Amino acid sequence: MRAGQFEAACDRFERSARLVRKVGTLLNLGDCYERRRKLASAWHTFDEAAVLARQTSDPRGAEATRRAQLLKPHLPYLTIVADTSIPGLAIRKNATVIDAATWNVPIAVDPDTYVIEASAPGYAPWSAREVVEASGNARVTVALVAVADRIAHVEPPPVPPHTSRESSLRDVGLGIVAGSNSRERPLIGAMALANLAVPGGALRGVFSAVYSRYEDDVANDPTLPQLETIQTYYVNIGVDYFWVPTAPVGIGGGLGVGIELDHDKVTGYDLGSALQLRASAVGRLRDGHVEAGLHLQCAFAGSEVTLHGLVGIAWFP
Repeated sequence: MRAGQFEAACDRFERSARLVRKVGTLLNLGDCYERRRKLASAWHTFDEAAVLARQTSDPRGAEATRRAQLLKPHLPYLTIVADTSIPGLAIRKNATVIDAATWNVPIAVDPDTYVIEASAPGYAPWSAREVVEASGNARVTVALVAVADRIAHVEPPPVPPHTSRESSLRDVGLGIVAGSNSRERPLIGAMALANLAVPGGALRGVFSAVYSRYEDDVANDPTLPQLETIQTYYVNIGVDYFWVPTAPVGIGGGLGVGIELDHDKVTGYDLGSALQLRASAVGRLRDGHVEAGLHLQCAFAGSEVTLHGLVGIAWFP
């Protein structure tokens, strides 16, 4: 062990302990296990050394207890969850039968990969592989299936695409829109969409930025040009509830707020805000990755009401 050959050292300490159980041998074996990072084995060995020391009045028992207490907070645990009502149930860990008293409770184990196997009369054999990390807390549930149930059970056919109401509902999408409004002004822009599934449909957050450019009267002064190019920027954010009657189709409506920024060379910039009522009808293609829709938006800015009609297409990764 002084030469760092811990595997060979542990093997010799183990053989020595099998011949005669002594406190000194167990302390050395526990130390060797700890150096190999087999913390559960080291803890069990130190604990056994402390018990033996009390029985033989060996003063080294205090050291054994101290070493065991230092290791305990860092132990990894494995819990094997099993139905104790199954008659004849046998569970093995790495081919070794484990006592029923250790089922359903966390047991300290060394970091390793464990193969858990279970069998019982009238049940199909079951096995699982579990990796226990250092300071981890792993859990394996034994799931035996009765042989009669396996024979009687018929697997249902695979569910075809789009039979689920939300099967094509994707989380986040980006798209482009184009259309016009009730002022007969062309619109073009981009939008970002975020869906959150809720019972019966989805809540959709909508962010859009739309641009418009047109010619209009900007001044009553006859000395100034009567027609001027006006650029308008609309930035809107809203929340819709989307009813999803079938996966390829969606109909929704909601509320939003937005700002409108107008700019021309004569009057400069003019900023306004509006409350919006929203309605949309969309169709989904390519398993929900592509969404095409008609989006209507009624904006109320004071006494002025403007209706925006947009056709959009969005891509959901």
